[in-house]
Amino acid sequence: MQSSTLHLYLPHRYTSRARVFRDFITSTPRAFIKMPWDGVQHSHIKTNIPTRSDIMYRFIVEGYNYGSNSPIHSDIIGYTHRRWNKLGAMEHYGWPLGWDINTRNDYAKGAEISQYISKDGFVVIKISAKSLYNAGFSVTGYLLNHDYGADFILTATIYHNDTNL
Repeated sequence: MQSSTLHLYLPHRYTSRARVFRDFITSTPRAFIKMPWDGVQHSHIKTNIPTRSDIMYRFIVEGYNYGSNSPIHSDIIGYTHRRWNKLGAMEHYGWPLGWDINTRNDYAKGAEISQYISKDGFVVIKISAKSLYNAGFSVTGYLLNHDYGADFILTATIYHNDTNL
């Protein structure tokens, strides 16, 4: 009996370049800031992912927000397409209206997650809450698409200020 099909097994062909950066950065405590409870505080996780770099990513932020006595558990995805200079606005580039609605999830009430491009052109993940006093969190990054971001070494810096970078 002859086989008319050839099966080729290459276990690392598509997965070896993909990376998971588990807890690759952990926040330092934010100092106490006297402010009214109707305000919002922000922490910014500035990555080294440049705009227009063709990198697809997922970030998970997990921790404890002492300032609101609640857990932090959020994730966000994105793609820095080589022709785009915005994140979370794919309908601007011809995708259907509402395409980006599922790019972010807040599974707990400790913080809300969003993203933007910094003034100097890097992906920034923003965590917002009524209070981030003494909040602690870590960030895990996924660069799992073998064509868009694999081989990239992910780093970040956390800024505790209320204005965008």
